[in-house]
Amino acid sequence: MSRKKVLVWEEDLDERSFIGTFLTQEFTSPALSTLVLLGGGNIKKSEKKEALVDKAITLFELGQLTSDQILLSYVKASRMWLSFKMGSYSSLPRRGDAVSLLKGFGSSGWHGPIKDEEGFAYYIRTQKIMEPLEIDNESEAVIRKRHYRWPVVAKISQEWMSLSWYGFSYSDTASKRANQFPFWLYIHDIFDELESMTEATLVFPDLYQLVLGKLWNKYLNDPLYSAGHDWEHLRIKAEASGVELNEKSYDGHIEVDLKGLKALTKHLATSAIEALEIQDVSSDHDIVENALLKTIIHDWGTKAYEFSLERKEDDLSQRVKKFKAYCNFGLRPELKNEDALLHLKCYSEYGNSNGALEFLLEELAT
Repeated sequence: MSRKKVLVWEEDLDERSFIGTFLTQEFTSPALSTLVLLGGGNIKKSEKKEALVDKAITLFELGQLTSDQILLSYVKASRMWLSFKMGSYSSLPRRGDAVSLLKGFGSSGWHGPIKDEEGFAYYIRTQKIMEPLEIDNESEAVIRKRHYRWPVVAKISQEWMSLSWYGFSYSDTASKRANQFPFWLYIHDIFDELESMTEATLVFPDLYQLVLGKLWNKYLNDPLYSAGHDWEHLRIKAEASGVELNEKSYDGHIEVDLKGLKALTKHLATSAIEALEIQDVSSDHDIVENALLKTIIHDWGTKAYEFSLERKEDDLSQRVKKFKAYCNFGLRPELKNEDALLHLKCYSEYGNSNGALEFLLEELAT
């Protein structure tokens, strides 16, 4: 199993071993350090994760570190994958006891709510996932497969609801490759369950228009913002639309590193400006270049787009990381693949799901 934050089911795992596995797999070292300090423990500089887990378990057994503290730290953590909807709810019904998730694998379903000091409510939706069975070619015996507990955390406010999670992959002996767990087949249903449970009315935001319309025009074309920010085009996923490209993915789509395309549009912009004999090149070049790039991206039928945005400080050598994500716009809801779901792959150095959600909500509100 590749590196991930999901629990693997094991028989006869005692409570102490289980919570140790939970803390090890689902918490980072900084988060564990915070838990130890919350419980009144001491930590050493550069203490190893295993030692932090042991201290947290001991504090938990002594009652100095509570289940509520562990669960609140867990649900508030930032994750790699994010999806969100806009709208309001009417109720926050009680579901399964979230404390039980610290002590055993449990069954699939909703747990919570868990509330924080800022007024947000959280639920944990767990799903028991079993790897596909394999047959030993020689003995024809069924090979026992692992079970995973896949958790999705719902964060709820009166204006929006988000789901965040980690993906995982499992090995396929027949093809000798790792298969990604198809989370996009589950998230729509989880949102439906959440809406029904909380009596909410929710809609996906128009992420395509937000990113390739509003944000593009603001941070690339508006001098008030563009001068103080660095926007880097990273890659797109698109359907070939009258444009022949060399590399295609397994599903017939293409993923393009935008660095080469950026160089091309820069050259085209220079040629266009020279042909029109525009004198003040510096003021127009970036606008023309960005317009060309945006046109090409739109014409390719872009399904997903990755970019990063950093704010320049007064000391121009310094940068504040504002946003970086691979944005899948969910433009093909009728399909049974990633294109059917609006979601983002987030990056830890930019705050993962929490950082991405905060940035996008602020931009939607302005």
